[in-house]
Amino acid sequence: MPHGPAVALRLVPIHMKSVLRQLLTEYLVEFAAMEGREPARDADGHVPYRYFDQYWLEAERFPFGIWYDDDLVGFCLLRDSGEQWQVAEFYVVPGYRRNGVGSAAVSALKHFCRSDGRYRALEAGTLRFNTRARAFWLSQGFVTVRETPEWLINVCQLDP
Repeated sequence: MPHGPAVALRLVPIHMKSVLRQLLTEYLVEFAAMEGREPARDADGHVPYRYFDQYWLEAERFPFGIWYDDDLVGFCLLRDSGEQWQVAEFYVVPGYRRNGVGSAAVSALKHFCRSDGRYRALEAGTLRFNTRARAFWLSQGFVTVRETPEWLINVCQLDP
């Protein structure tokens, strides 16, 4: 599968909110399986996510979609913490992994954050048990700058 120009990072418009909600549920189900548990679901079958609606209501939240051509194949929920950019969630559907889609999306994300100019750092925390996510972020130029018993805090400097 080719990549590069075919991969785009764009804000998910409100009319596609339900499509992103389905992808978020798939992500949360996959994440729960990594923890060895079955996630709770709401009446619509979605796994609850506390701040989902706020991504279309609050100026400091950005619901980015990852598109491959015209297909929404992932997302990046980005937040302005007031001190730096923070990746709250990042997901690429399994069929599009390990072929450059995630890397192209992170490259576009860094470009967005740099061009905005507010902050010089982008953070992507990972839970300790999620070794695949940590390896991914490290391969994208992030460095682990802080550790807690549960989390690894990975940061990329956004210098021009």
